[in-house]
Amino acid sequence: MKCSKGSADFKTVAELSVVMSAIQYPLRVTTASENEVRVSDIDQQNEYYNDGFSEVVSFTYGTPCVVPTDLAVSKYAAKIAKLRWTPTKDIKQYELAYKLKDTPDNRILDQSSINKWETQTSYAYEAYTTLKYNIELYEFKVRSLCSNARTSDWSELVSLPSTPAIAKNE
Repeated sequence: MKCSKGSADFKTVAELSVVMSAIQYPLRVTTASENEVRVSDIDQQNEYYNDGFSEVVSFTYGTPCVVPTDLAVSKYAAKIAKLRWTPTKDIKQYELAYKLKDTPDNRILDQSSINKWETQTSYAYEAYTTLKYNIELYEFKVRSLCSNARTSDWSELVSLPSTPAIAKNE
């Protein structure tokens, strides 16, 4: 039997049936693992395909940290955004991030904030955040904060449509 820890550490065992303990090859939550089995005939009476090796089986141990879905943003006040999303099962904490959209007008307004994500933590599936400028100038995203310092990927970016400036007739 060939067991792998990660993809570099292999141990070959001569016995027919072996149970490997978690101490010998600990499984780490959401870490990919691979296993491969090799059959051999000690008496060399049988011949096996692929020199007796099975296919490599890959798996991920534990519950994945799932991305929250259906993020929506609405205007609570001119500079206060209300964010809401579909909660992820068993997740008790989320991280929200927001920044100014990268537009020519925003670059003039505040060049230093264009690529700077501000974050805050939420313990529910909705949150309010106070912004420096009007809500239409920002884009938002959210992710799950899972156990063991794991995080999900970020959700899709969402934003409110910008209202075009209206020229006054002179």
